[in-house]
Amino acid sequence: MGAWFYFQENGRAVRASEGDYVSRRINGYRYYFDENGVMATGWVEVEEREEGDPTGISTLKYFGNADQGQMATGWRYLYDDPEDSDDDDFSFSIATSSNAQYRDNDGDGAWYYFDSNGVPAYLSDDADSLSNAVTRINGQSYFFDEYGRMQSGLLGFRMADGSVISAYFGADDSDGAMKRDRQTNVYDEDGERGTYYFNTSGTNRGGGYTGERSGYLYYNGKLVQAEDGEDLQVFQVGDQMYLVNESGRVQDRNRAYRADGEYRYEYDNGTIYYINDDRERIGEVTRGERLPEIEYRDIYIL
Repeated sequence: MGAWFYFQENGRAVRASEGDYVSRRINGYRYYFDENGVMATGWVEVEEREEGDPTGISTLKYFGNADQGQMATGWRYLYDDPEDSDDDDFSFSIATSSNAQYRDNDGDGAWYYFDSNGVPAYLSDDADSLSNAVTRINGQSYFFDEYGRMQSGLLGFRMADGSVISAYFGADDSDGAMKRDRQTNVYDEDGERGTYYFNTSGTNRGGGYTGERSGYLYYNGKLVQAEDGEDLQVFQVGDQMYLVNESGRVQDRNRAYRADGEYRYEYDNGTIYYINDDRERIGEVTRGERLPEIEYRDIYIL
C-alpha cells in the first residue's frame, strides 16, 4: 500500500522529529506527518494525555482513510474504532471511573465529536456532576463515554454519595441531545415505557426529578403511579407521604378517599390516615409502597 507525502517548495518532504508528529495546514485542512514524512491516517496517537482522561482517548486524533488525512473536527460517525488503531504505540487504558466497560460496537460504528484541535469529547475523571459530565455543542448537551463514543437512551450516573441520577439522551435513532422537562414515551433498558420529568436547571440539569411537580409525583425522574387495579396507593419520598392514583396524580384534598369501592384513606393537612368503611381513622400511614425501579442502559460513576 502506498503512502502520502507533502513536499515543500524546496522539494523536501515535511517530516517530524524522531518518534513524533508534525502538523501542517494545507488548503485549509490540518494534516500530520511522522518522522518519515508519511501522512497520518485513521486513529493516531499524536498528543500528550490530558489530565482527567481515564483511557488515553485524548491522545488520539482521527485523520480519515488512507486517501484523506485531514484532521477531523466536529461531528463524525465512524466505523473505525479507536481500539483498532494501526498505531502500534496506542492501546486503551482500562476505564476505572465507570461500570460501563469498553464494548465492541459489533461493526455498527459510533458518533464522535472532535473540537477545533481535533481532540474527541469524552467523560473525564474530573466530572463530579451531571453538568460536568456532558459536553455542550451548539446549545445542546450530549454525553460521550470514556472512549469518546456518544451515548443515547436512559442512562444512570452514580454520584459520590452513592445515589444514582437518571438522564435521558433520546432514542437510538435520535440526535442524542439531552432531554429536559416532562418526557413521555421514554423506554428503559427492559423496554418498559414510562413518563419522566428531568430538571431544567441546576448543577444536575437534565437529571431525573424527585418529588411533586405540577400535581404529579416523580422519583428519580420516573412518574410514580398506583398499580393497575389499586386505584390509590401511598408512596414515601424522603419524609413525605404521597397518596397517588393510577395516573400518578397526587391526591391532596382534605377528604376521605375510596379504593376498590371502599373507604381506605383520609388526607388531612399533609397527613394520611387509614380509615374503615365508616370513615373512622384506624391509624396514620407511616410506610409507603415500593418506589419504581429503573433499568438503565448503563450506569456511569462520577
